[in-house]
Amino acid sequence: SGIITSTFPTQDFSTPDLICNNYLVTVTNASSGAGIIAIWNYGDGSTLDTTNSPSHVYEAPPGVAATFDIEVFVVDSNNCVDSLTKTINVVAPKANFSIDTTIAHCPTLTVQIIDSSSSDVKDWFFNYGDNTAIYHDTVGLPPAHSYVSFGYFDMSLIVVNSVGCSDTLYIDSLVQITRPVGSFNYVALPNSCERN
Repeated sequence: SGIITSTFPTQDFSTPDLICNNYLVTVTNASSGAGIIAIWNYGDGSTLDTTNSPSHVYEAPPGVAATFDIEVFVVDSNNCVDSLTKTINVVAPKANFSIDTTIAHCPTLTVQIIDSSSSDVKDWFFNYGDNTAIYHDTVGLPPAHSYVSFGYFDMSLIVVNSVGCSDTLYIDSLVQITRPVGSFNYVALPNSCERN
């Protein structure tokens, strides 16, 4: 008589449990079984993937931490199925700031940065657009900055949180120091030298 040997696939995979926003995650498939096929559900609404050890980019709204369940279904050559789910946490700091004044007609213009980045930020890198920059690692207002020449100045902020994830905000021509422009009106008077 024939012998029926039962088979059952064994699922396993490795992936980071904490990643930065828009980070390319590589999943290492360690499942085993006869002629297995892996089917991946990334838990973020994207299309199912049948790559053996796939890569995937997770996105979360800036300033909001998100959690995704990644699940693998493994099917062997006898159509036996097993599955495994693991959780990936996506960390997404958000850079945001404003300044108290943006326009002047003459230097010097002193501005105060008002930071409104997400609460998980621990390092701030401000670039003032005039060949000066500052690193700031204390919650609260960074030092005021003075612009001493005419021009249009772009400002940017890079923030980093405690696990090394970053975000950047760039604002074009945020500070504008323009030269004053004069104007006048005149009224033509009758020619007083004209003979009667």
